[in-house]
Amino acid sequence: MKRRTKIIIIAIVVIVIAILLCGVILKYFSGKNRKDNIVLSTTAGIPYEWKCKINDEDIATIEHVYSKNMQPKVDGGEVQIRYLIKGLKAGNTRCICNYNKTIEGKETIDSQVYEIIVDKKLNVEIINN
Repeated sequence: MKRRTKIIIIAIVVIVIAILLCGVILKYFSGKNRKDNIVLSTTAGIPYEWKCKINDEDIATIEHVYSKNMQPKVDGGEVQIRYLIKGLKAGNTRCICNYNKTIEGKETIDSQVYEIIVDKKLNVEIINN
């Protein structure tokens, strides 16, 4: 093989290795602070609401609560409530969500318990127990 051909092949190999290495580095850093959601449903217009509380707020926190009417043209249609959970430090905690009446004694109608796992990179994984 000619010297020029060898140099071109070596250059291509070096470029491919550099691209692969960049991909690995980007993948490592892009996973940082991955958040997860708890998604609950209710019905529009009824006197009940979901309230979620994280046991150890040093490990994770509810960053934002989103509400979306899934059936906007239907009275009493499904409303989806999405709790965005952000990891603060590595560890495990629980989130307890209670479906409460908003009038007449505020009794709990339903409860959901979620295990929240936060890894060293602050990635969040949520498991419904």
